[in-house]
Amino acid sequence: MIVGLAESVAIAKAYAARSHERLDANQELIGYGAANLGAGVLQGFTVTGSLSKSAAADEAGGRTPVLLIVTSVLVLVTVLFIAGMFKNLPDTILAAVLIHAVSGMIDFSKLRRLWRAHLGEFWLATGALAGVVIIDVLPGVLIGVALSFMLLIRRLDHPTIGVLGRAPDGTTYADLATNPDARAVPGVLVYAFRAPLVFANAEIFTDELTTRSNGSPRPDTVILDCDGMAEVDTTGADALRQLHETLGTRGQRLLLARVTNAVVDFLRRDRPLETLGEDAIYPTVRDAVAAAQSGHATTGGDAPE
Repeated sequence: MIVGLAESVAIAKAYAARSHERLDANQELIGYGAANLGAGVLQGFTVTGSLSKSAAADEAGGRTPVLLIVTSVLVLVTVLFIAGMFKNLPDTILAAVLIHAVSGMIDFSKLRRLWRAHLGEFWLATGALAGVVIIDVLPGVLIGVALSFMLLIRRLDHPTIGVLGRAPDGTTYADLATNPDARAVPGVLVYAFRAPLVFANAEIFTDELTTRSNGSPRPDTVILDCDGMAEVDTTGADALRQLHETLGTRGQRLLLARVTNAVVDFLRRDRPLETLGEDAIYPTVRDAVAAAQSGHATTGGDAPE
């Protein structure tokens, strides 16, 4: 069932993309579930989609559900009356038909694109392909799932970070590493963390900011730009508490800027805002910097509603 559903949805997505149509994977799941429930009641075979049969039907010009009716009738006629004609048909003929039909689905340009754009995704696709070809379909699917999880964890474990500085216009802030015209704000460290703050990277986040905030010259205020922080889990909330306490022992302040409403709601539920303070959240980096420089960082900001 797992292999069948994975293969069927992949086939449906491929053909939907070709015809620029939208595919609802949940609806596909309901359809396959209902079909297999009926097959189980009637003691039939597992119902799945077939890449080779779909490709053959597409090559033959099938475009509407009428194809299913015609195919069903032909299969029934073949089974009842003319099955004997195919008894001695070499398997190589069937293989040739399937290879010809499926060959149109093979697109090596996708692998070249992955190699050029993202090596991690290239090796993921290559590993899944090798698993299917060398071992079997199910191991290939499991290899692909395992590699996908590894790639996801790696992305979380290697977040995009940056130290921001004030741009020449005086109102916007840009990454100092990629914008030579930007200038660091005296006494303020503006740190952008562009990833969900979760268990996989919470320790990295804490260690990185603890080290940077203790550099020379040491900033009086650390501003965390949360614009790219779409999610925070309980481990991430604990990391924020720990960072706040560490900075507090040094006489430094922690402010948050551009926090999404979802993250603010979570921080309220998990109660780290009781430690950080509701007034430590600012709608923009510019507002947080202004509050830090004016010395009113604990009274000048409000959490977004």
